[in-house]
Amino acid sequence: MATALASMQAEFKTVKCNREVTVKMKGGGSFSYSYATYDHLLDEVRPLLAKHHFSLTNSTSIRDGKLSLRSCLMYENGESISSTLPVKGTGNAQDLGSELSYMRRYAAACILGVAFEEEDDDANPARRPPEPAAGAPARQKRQDPPAPQDDAVIRGRHLWAQTNTTGEACGLDRPERETLLRSVIDELLGLDDEGNSRSTKTITEKEHVKLIDRLKEIAAENTPPEEN
Repeated sequence: MATALASMQAEFKTVKCNREVTVKMKGGGSFSYSYATYDHLLDEVRPLLAKHHFSLTNSTSIRDGKLSLRSCLMYENGESISSTLPVKGTGNAQDLGSELSYMRRYAAACILGVAFEEEDDDANPARRPPEPAAGAPARQKRQDPPAPQDDAVIRGRHLWAQTNTTGEACGLDRPERETLLRSVIDELLGLDDEGNSRSTKTITEKEHVKLIDRLKEIAAENTPPEEN
């Protein structure tokens, strides 16, 4: 199986993003991010799976009252590689379906060793707020949360504080703020070594600053100018 897997991985190409989502804010602004859908990932890898005699399956189960997703890559001789991820399962059935699609996509990429393309940096300047016109009154700055410390927990709290500030500026509710933070982390930092979305507990001080700056940029884009 190891030999066949190595041969198949040598033929994999980076999976390009095929969908862009624009989230409209209640305050009138919006933010966008791109990603590759699960069906698009399967379209890319299925011919190679068949060529090298592999199959990829997903199944769900409940253990101790908790839902989990199991992904399995099986070879023709019965050997397999599998991983099991917990599913939060919060919200309605539609939210659960979205969460499962998200997890299936990254679980499959992790087992197969497939990489997704990063979002084009050339699009970033279009997201930046325009420079104020000469003589225009300066926008009042928001009070920033306390400066981050080296402790990972403190950095995580500060990151969520800035997410809430950004969410307030964008008119987002709590689930939408969680989606915003996850999309910003995936956009700037990518996935961890196991192909999962990065946890705030594993973010370094340098990465933390990068994420805070991006969240502030989104907040600035969606904060209406103050009236004279």
